[in-house]
Amino acid sequence: MQAKIILKDIPAGKFHSAVLTTYSIDLYFFEQQVLPLLGSKGVHYVSVLADGGMLSKQLSGYSGLSERRRRNYALHGMQSNGAFHPKIIFLAGDRSLLLLIGSGNLTSAGHGKNLETWNAVYVDAPTDLRLGLLKEAWSFIQHLHQDLGKSALHKINTIAENCDLLRNTNKSESQQKYANGGNGALISFLGSQGIQSMFEQLKDAVGEQSVNQIHLMCPYYDVNGAFLHQLEETFRPNKINVILQEEFGMIPYKMKPLPNVRFYTWTGSQKRDFKQSFFHTKHIIFEGSQTNLMYTGSANASMAAFGGPGFREINTEAGLIYEKSNFDFFSHLEIELRNDIQLVDLSIPALAEPITGEAILVYIKTAEKQRNEVHFSFFSKQALTNVEVVLYGFGGKA
Repeated sequence: MQAKIILKDIPAGKFHSAVLTTYSIDLYFFEQQVLPLLGSKGVHYVSVLADGGMLSKQLSGYSGLSERRRRNYALHGMQSNGAFHPKIIFLAGDRSLLLLIGSGNLTSAGHGKNLETWNAVYVDAPTDLRLGLLKEAWSFIQHLHQDLGKSALHKINTIAENCDLLRNTNKSESQQKYANGGNGALISFLGSQGIQSMFEQLKDAVGEQSVNQIHLMCPYYDVNGAFLHQLEETFRPNKINVILQEEFGMIPYKMKPLPNVRFYTWTGSQKRDFKQSFFHTKHIIFEGSQTNLMYTGSANASMAAFGGPGFREINTEAGLIYEKSNFDFFSHLEIELRNDIQLVDLSIPALAEPITGEAILVYIKTAEKQRNEVHFSFFSKQALTNVEVVLYGFGGKA
């Protein structure tokens, strides 16, 4: 496993458009670092979809309007029953596609300071067997644009019209497995869309085989260990090994004990030293009787992220599943289990204080300039009356 700054490895001159999804966003980092880097690669249209709540927090303290931007981009706040949480960078060119999908937010932490996992799938030929996977990811992105207004839909359709691999293609069936490099290796897309929950999709991928071990590593778990109990009840593995980081994220400190669950710290499980201080990657590895699988993506080990049998997750998530017989995904990640720990020996991270007050939360879904007018669409759980919108430009109030 190699440590890289993934954006720097994007090939130049092959892509004209990029759509990025993220939970949190650092607008200063994005405008000063990411946009110029994408521009140097030949990417001229950039659209960002970020969690609405996190974007509102960012905008409340952002002073970027004091400086004229060198490049424009589209920015959308996304609403979800839980968190809008997928981490995708989808790049399209005239004859090529690149999907980057993983665990990193669109922040300096997500692209260098945290230990993250990014997965890259590049396709430049219609005969590439993985093209169907990228079409599934593109369908996921198109679905996210359905409520973002005519302008956003027009732009997303324009990207497809200017890419040979996306133009005039039939929609791919979801949850398919695609050959990935030969030797029986398979890859599939997992996303919060359709009827099935993320957990049901994961269960279908594992199939009817017996599961010997499940390895989990991520920073956030249900405090009561509900997702871990669901894994145990569904797959009945001999062992469930859980890797977590003390004083970062959330540990399942209220979990009822399970005899086959063991806990390990991230710092005590590394085969080599990583320069990153915070462990933000998300993986679930299944060692089965017939094949091994690894989920990698944005979803933490929680009910909010995966849902369960017969009920959907409340978050919006995305990831990939790798599958290969007799392949040791655990060693590939340079992880080695040593001494297990007791949860009671760990300090419990502080919980965020709930937001109180009488203010009504209002989210701007779309803001589109049409000639001399700006058209808005809003989302609020409460009725709005006497709404006043103030626009600011580079010179101050418009």
